[in-house]
Amino acid sequence: MSRHSALPDPLSGQAPDAYRALFEHNPLPMWVYDRETLAFLEVNAAAVEQYGYTRDEFRRMSILDIRPEEDRAQAVRRASSLAGDLHVGTAPWRHRRKDGSIRLVRISSHPISFAGREARLVVAQDVTEISRTAEELRDSREQYRFFIERTAEGVWRAVVEPPIPIGAAEAEQVEHCTRHVRLVEVNESMVRMYGCADAKELLGTQLSSTFDLSDPRSLEFFRTFVRSGYRSVELESRELDRHGAERWFVNNLLGVVEDGLLTAIWGTQRDVTEHRAAESGRIRAEDALRQSQEQLRQAQKMEAVGRLAGGVAHDFNNLLSAILSYSEMVLDDLPADHPSREDIEQVRQAGSRAAELTHQLLAFSRRQLLQLRIIDLNTVVASVDRMLRRVIGEDIELRTVLSPRLSHTRADAGQLEQVLMNLAVNARDAMPTGGILTITTANAEVGGRHVARWPQVQPGGYVTLAVRDTGVGMSREVQERVFEPFFTTKGPGHGTGLGLSTVYGIVAQSGGQVFVTSEPGAGSTFTIYLPAHPAEVDTVAAGPPRAPVRGGAETVLLVEDEALVRQLTHEILRRNGYRVLEAADGVEALAMVRDHTGHIDLMLTDVVMPRMSGHELVELARPVRPEMRILYVSGYSEEAIARQGQLTKGIELLSKPFTPGVLTAKIRELLDRAT
Repeated sequence: MSRHSALPDPLSGQAPDAYRALFEHNPLPMWVYDRETLAFLEVNAAAVEQYGYTRDEFRRMSILDIRPEEDRAQAVRRASSLAGDLHVGTAPWRHRRKDGSIRLVRISSHPISFAGREARLVVAQDVTEISRTAEELRDSREQYRFFIERTAEGVWRAVVEPPIPIGAAEAEQVEHCTRHVRLVEVNESMVRMYGCADAKELLGTQLSSTFDLSDPRSLEFFRTFVRSGYRSVELESRELDRHGAERWFVNNLLGVVEDGLLTAIWGTQRDVTEHRAAESGRIRAEDALRQSQEQLRQAQKMEAVGRLAGGVAHDFNNLLSAILSYSEMVLDDLPADHPSREDIEQVRQAGSRAAELTHQLLAFSRRQLLQLRIIDLNTVVASVDRMLRRVIGEDIELRTVLSPRLSHTRADAGQLEQVLMNLAVNARDAMPTGGILTITTANAEVGGRHVARWPQVQPGGYVTLAVRDTGVGMSREVQERVFEPFFTTKGPGHGTGLGLSTVYGIVAQSGGQVFVTSEPGAGSTFTIYLPAHPAEVDTVAAGPPRAPVRGGAETVLLVEDEALVRQLTHEILRRNGYRVLEAADGVEALAMVRDHTGHIDLMLTDVVMPRMSGHELVELARPVRPEMRILYVSGYSEEAIARQGQLTKGIELLSKPFTPGVLTAKIRELLDRAT
């Protein structure tokens, strides 16, 4: 007798009611399928609910029908290879529900006899969210390792064995911190600081093997650490490297306290040995080196904050697209005297203000769209001269000193005008009783001595734009944070704290650098360095006036992984008469490109999507439908996408958030354009 035939049929009329109840009321989807034909023989209520098919529909289907088309061959091979034993899958399968959504599912199955047929009983567990969480955790760990390994400072982590109560005597805690703390993680910078060949020489060692505890300052450092309650403290210490050489470090320690016990210590350190050696005869050179390190540290911090701000702004753009577009569509549908029009208009205006804030965040994070071309910086200054005078007021004198032989640079003239406006507003607020605002342009050559002071500036020719005021000035602490988003010294209700961060982002995205020099009571100077460019100034002819947006009867393939944006865009296109094919990702869209029997006039696709990017989708779709127009939609900047290999020159790109008018005008323009 075969192994499967010896098992009872849990769904037969002869089976105990408990078997059928266990099958029918199990919260996990369960089904029975024919091993030879792969057809569904029976399903439980959970399968009907979670997959969206009725029982009758299931009984007319096979297990291949719930697989994405590209996975079916593999599913056939897998089903035929199953032996007559319990099978518990390790890797998840992709299952497609009736609504087309794809879920990751882990499968367990067992052979049974069902109505005299060889079959398998299957239990399916949806692990989509678990897989997504695991992937996010892996990404988080990779980003953590990326930051730790690339920072210039030494970073280490040590465990306290055994943990010590934070209420113990101070001397006991100091002794414990130095002699019972074992290094378990160090970065490459720390390995170099101690002159080691690799991390293995440091891992497992005690802190006492590096700290010179005979130095009273080292002991005082640990006493301060203990007295602070193991909070972050920064002190200078004398230590010995692996060769016994004396090194001086600026250390920052942070204890990990759990249930009243010190269990671990995180530490960072910066090697200042050379600074101390030069202290007696090279004070000026030492200060310059320290300043460069601080600038580099600040640049690294701004880069990290910029990535965070850009990610937040990108997600907000999707939400703002819905807010702005649905508000506009509701207003179009309401009569002029409708009592709700004013409320909807307030929602739309609030969404527009939020969109402006996200654009400023994208500018800071260098992810906004820039129209880069060769420009004359003097022309940019002259074009905003009158507007600047209105902004700063009559009690502030505006002076411009423009170099007559200024080199050209490659930048977005409109965004540089925004930079000048933001700097002028900042200067005006710093001179509440009036003063002088001076704008200067000049050529500059950055050489070796400049690079030593400003390591982030590459040697070469630059065009400089300096904005100097005679205002109240800034302390060193304010200067260190002046470009951070949402940082402001103004009172509540006065400014968003995004003006100077926008300046920072625009300049950085243009390949330049911005520096600030200031002293309290002595005014401030913001100096922008933009790479000089030998080409002639671009001349851009004004385009023809845009015709009124009109609808069309063409077919548009919409590809968008964000459900909210996809639903919104579908509604906009439908209202304007377009026939819409909808895909949740590139894989689904590619199947439509290949299988749709009618004409597809335009593909509107997001750029950054899971499973298949917009660029990959276009590359695969073009040979199938070479006549189909392509329009990308993205919240990322064209420059950033191009660097990632996501976009090629000449491709049309529409940035988020968009409104129905902007979207339909762009589509109409692209469809009406001559080939």
